[in-house]
Amino acid sequence: MIADLSADQIKVGISALADFYGSYKAGKVRVLATSGKERSLSAPELPTFAESGYAELVGDGWLGLYAPAHTPLPITSALSAEVSAILALPDVRDRIITMGMEPRATTPAGLRSSTTSNSEVAANRCRLGIQGRIGMLSHHG
Repeated sequence: MIADLSADQIKVGISALADFYGSYKAGKVRVLATSGKERSLSAPELPTFAESGYAELVGDGWLGLYAPAHTPLPITSALSAEVSAILALPDVRDRIITMGMEPRATTPAGLRSSTTSNSEVAANRCRLGIQGRIGMLSHHG
């Protein structure tokens, strides 16, 4: 998609800022807004969708480190502590930000909560999208 945007083959694309970040910084694509609740650390000059008048377009992409289901809590807690320590290192933090992402650590319980919450939000959006399409089709039929 980024190559198509850069070559003017398509006019609009939606993806994670990290996907567009290099092309954005090189001036090959224009980013209209970001979907985070707050402005991005990587590109604080970009407004959020909420700031642009689209308060319902809020969402964050994230990556999680998972372990097998029955991994003992002391092990997952130790892994979580190590990841948090690594993400706090200035060179690691800076590198992640220059990739268009934001370093954020959490606990095993926090990751579980985020996973559950994001799954529910995605399911609701899918249901609303399907309902919206059915409603739109019925208006034309």
